[in-house]
Amino acid sequence: DSYIAIDYVDSNCANDNFEYLTQEIGRAGTASVNTFSRSLSLSRNDLSMSGLRMPVDTSHIYNGAFDTFFEMYIGMMERAEGVEDMLPFPYGNNWKPSLFMGIFSTAEKQHLFFTEEGTIVTFNEKIETITEGEGETQITTTEIIFEEDETSDSGYTLELINQEDGVSTDNMKIISPNGEEMYFDNGGLVTEIREEEPNADGSYDKISIFYDEETGMYIDYITDGIGRIYDYIYNSHSQ
Repeated sequence: DSYIAIDYVDSNCANDNFEYLTQEIGRAGTASVNTFSRSLSLSRNDLSMSGLRMPVDTSHIYNGAFDTFFEMYIGMMERAEGVEDMLPFPYGNNWKPSLFMGIFSTAEKQHLFFTEEGTIVTFNEKIETITEGEGETQITTTEIIFEEDETSDSGYTLELINQEDGVSTDNMKIISPNGEEMYFDNGGLVTEIREEEPNADGSYDKISIFYDEETGMYIDYITDGIGRIYDYIYNSHSQ
């Protein structure tokens, strides 16, 4: 029989599924309007460093849809006392640093990745059965895999680092479309972004991200591939 299949995609945040009208707004950055949803996004560059070993390029991003992630993420967190006082936005109303990324796992075995642009990519957890050999030498094992939800086609991949350690965010890595790998802490926030291939000495060019000890939610400082340190200092409005 003939049928029509309809796929739905997230119309919020910045992604390649839609067209945008952009306008430079001076030192305030760049404004983009989604021509379908008419939602507004702002991006303001904070710091760009040159270099060949994972230089830092970070910005602040605004989008009205960020409250969905922050309310869901912080509402389920118990990282430290007083976290509830940060609701709904730890970085100001609907703002986030580009390097503030994370994975939020639901009871329905879905894992939501909050990207650099603020798009939420959904992965569904599944059990894959693997059979090797034949007859008496046949061995059947299972592996936990993650498949990107059919509502999106982001190019990101979610994997477990070690199958034996089970499902936890500090045992997960995200592989971006450009091959960079992202690693996370046990609260789901990204702690390391590194190149896919190691250097000749076995080391990796990487950016490391550290959070404040009081809440574990604010970026405290970051280090780049050659060891430069970039401190984040906030005012009373989390700016």
